[in-house]
Amino acid sequence: MDIPQWMWGMLLMWVSIAFGTGVRLYRTRRSWMRKYRDDQPQR
Repeated sequence: MDIPQWMWGMLLMWVSIAFGTGVRLYRTRRSWMRKYRDDQPQR
C-alpha cells in the first residue's frame, strides 16, 4: 500500500489538532465543573 507523503502530513496534522482540542475541552470542562461546584453555597 503506497501512501503519498503529503497524505501522511495531513493525517498527522489532523490527529494532533483533534488530540489538542479534546485535551483542552476535557481540561476546561473539568475546571468549569469544579468552579461551578465551588460556587454553590454550602448547606
